[in-house]
Amino acid sequence: MLAALALFDSAATEPKRQAISNREVDFKMPVISRFLRIAIAIVYRDYDPPHFHATYGEYEITVGIRDGAVTGRFPRRALVHVLE
Repeated sequence: MLAALALFDSAATEPKRQAISNREVDFKMPVISRFLRIAIAIVYRDYDPPHFHATYGEYEITVGIRDGAVTGRFPRRALVHVLE
């Protein structure tokens, strides 16, 4: 399981964790797509609900595959491309 979700906006009680870089994603989980400096990664048998991880520089989000729910922080322009 990936233990580096970056800078939650909504949860003040959550500890702030340093985001992982695209280079580190390669070693932690398989990257299934790279575009515009955004890396998309998914882990088989990661925790429920099914989701994928996206990183962009120092930012990282998780996106629910079923409902599209986004957790974490991401620049708006990059988020639009991930959710497309």
